Amino acid sequence: MPEDSNSNPSAVILRWIARGISLVILVVVLLITFMSPSESGASATELVAPIEWAALGMYGLSVVGLLVAWRWERLGALLALLGVIGHDVLFYLAKGFQPAYLAGNLIIAMIFLLPACLYVIDWWMSRPQVGEAQPA
Repeated sequence: MPEDSNSNPSAVILRWIARGISLVILVVVLLITFMSPSESGASATELVAPIEWAALGMYGLSVVGLLVAWRWERLGALLALLGVIGHDVLFYLAKGFQPAYLAGNLIIAMIFLLPACLYVIDWWMSRPQVGEAQPA
């Protein structure tokens, strides 16, 4: 990751916006993960298919990607994007296409896609231009 002092000022702003959104996502995910089952409304008697666990794990990959992007924007954004795409593919394999789930999945996907896209734009703006001197 380029140092903030050597980067395009617009890229630095985008980077910190993406980091802020990533932190909010991380806090929400941690709160959901560590909430007691009685507070989350989940029933302990409901069985969850392995493919549904895998689909949920893809959002875990997205969270890891957003954290990796703090250091390596392009790699982290790619992981986050793969997590969202992987979730959607596995979800629709498990449940089939059901319009009732479409809006919810799109909202969650957009939450992860926003900072991932900002990290990609930041990386693009921060990369060295052709003919530009590379720092030693």
